Order: sequence, then C-alpha cells, then structure tokens
Amino acid sequence: SESTVFHLLPLEEKLEAMCDIPVDEIYNALVSNESKRIGRPKFAIVYGLFIEKAIFKYRYRGYRLALMEAGSMYQMADLNAKSLGLVNRTWAGFTDYQVGNLIGLDPRNIAPLVVQFFGYSENIND
Repeated sequence: SESTVFHLLPLEEKLEAMCDIPVDEIYNALVSNESKRIGRPKFAIVYGLFIEKAIFKYRYRGYRLALMEAGSMYQMADLNAKSLGLVNRTWAGFTDYQVGNLIGLDPRNIAPLVVQFFGYSENIND
C-alpha cells in the first residue's frame, strides 16, 4: 500500500514516508465538519512546530519566530501553487491533538500549526 503521509527532508530535497492512513480519515481530521467550506482538495501540507529546534535556534523567541517561518513557507507555497494553476487555502480549524495523534506526532515535541490545502478551483473553495 502507498503512503499517504510524508515528512519533508529539506536537506535531502525529498519526502520520507511516515504512515499509511486512509485519505478520508485524514481529511475528516483536518476539516472536521467544514467539508462544504473546504471542498475536496488534492493534497494538503501540515506545517508543524518542532518545539526543541525552535527554542535551540531562536532561544526564548522560538515560538514567535517559528510561527513567522511557517507563515513565510505557506506564502511561498501559495505563490508556487498559483504559478502551477493550483488554488490553495490555509486552514487552522482543526484540533491539534487529533491531527497530531492521527499522523503520529508526539505532542510534547511537535505541534501542528496550520494546514494548507491545494487543488483545482472545482475541488477546493477559494
């Protein structure tokens, strides 16, 4: 079976398979009861905060600057998506623990911050 959840390895410029979870289960955890507002995206990126790394890198400003980094990343993803003819939507209407638990994130170390859905205009609501 193919993996449905991947982890970005930026230095290696590749994706690492994490686990195989039914797409509908992931979708339901990400959108809760808001599927009419989101539509049916083709894929999503979950931006997370690795707390220890942020504190090590930025000291006491770690949380705030990690949020800024996540914002910069989803803005760049937005620009790249538009150049490819994709629409996208950022979303924070999920339950952190539910999403983290489903995809195997230890809540003591990594917290999901925001989700960015991607698709075509007929699949995702702008």
